[in-house]
Amino acid sequence: MKIELQFQMGNRRSRPSRDLSALQSRKKSPSQKKRKVVILSSKNRLTLNKLVKAAVEATVKHLGLGKELAKNELSVVIADNHVIQSLNRTYRKKDHPTNVLSFPFIKYREGELNEKNPFTNVLGEIIISYEKCLEEAQEHEKSLNDHLTHLVIHSTHHLLGFDHEKKKQAQKMEEIEIDILKKKFRIADPYLS
Repeated sequence: MKIELQFQMGNRRSRPSRDLSALQSRKKSPSQKKRKVVILSSKNRLTLNKLVKAAVEATVKHLGLGKELAKNELSVVIADNHVIQSLNRTYRKKDHPTNVLSFPFIKYREGELNEKNPFTNVLGEIIISYEKCLEEAQEHEKSLNDHLTHLVIHSTHHLLGFDHEKKKQAQKMEEIEIDILKKKFRIADPYLS
């Protein structure tokens, strides 16, 4: 699976957009010139890239979907609280920052292909608030990398049709996440803290 990692952080003045190609434009609008930027070093970006790829691949492999999803793509966006709050308000009608949002483009139901999208091979898009994850990791005294790994695994499950709205669904999803975290990454059960 091809995984594209992008960064959309620090744009406090212009309206956030899910069209990330605008961020790569060479010309900067006046609002972009005035933005306050959260800086991630190239080392941190490389670490995030490896972490995201490992977490997605571990989830896909654990669910036995490696061959099925080999030609698919996934977009992962590292954002800030401002961007994710705007998306959360627009798509979930919740006006506060959240740690992660998942937008599936191909319909799965608990790891089984439900409906192929003839117009794309993109599995979906994951938006992660780096700020919110950092806040939560500090609050729960967890490693930031461990917390981010869990959230990538969690959101990948959402793209693959898993949910936690009902108790039985939540239990199944959590058990799979915990199994992946322990076996592949040696990360303790994140639901205990």
